[in-house]
Amino acid sequence: MGPAGAGSLAKLANQIIVGNTLATIAEALLLVELGGGDPGALCEALAGGFADSVLLQNHGRRMAAGDFEAGGPSRLQMKDMRSADVLAADLGLELPMTRLALDLYRGLVEHGSGDLDHNATILELRRRNGL
Repeated sequence: MGPAGAGSLAKLANQIIVGNTLATIAEALLLVELGGGDPGALCEALAGGFADSVLLQNHGRRMAAGDFEAGGPSRLQMKDMRSADVLAADLGLELPMTRLALDLYRGLVEHGSGDLDHNATILELRRRNGL
């Protein structure tokens, strides 16, 4: 990866990708759900296409099923994304997508769901939309 410390950068980059992607999947599933579609079927329908990913197939299916048993707790996802946000600021970078996803995780934690899996972003979106 590079000089000493580059492994830590890779970890933060990973957490940005995971956190931002889970937030996007949650938005898509919620849109399908409220539009009258089947969120679980969406994961199957998108399999093999450009939107497909391990996160969609694993966590998207779990979101659709309401399975938020922690593998990676939301509070730890928030902590790592906050670390990435701080580093970005120190480097003079603006990472708007990361900041938006971080805000979802912060909301989860502040509303008592920090021990749920990081796929619980859909719960925070539901809360924010009065659902």
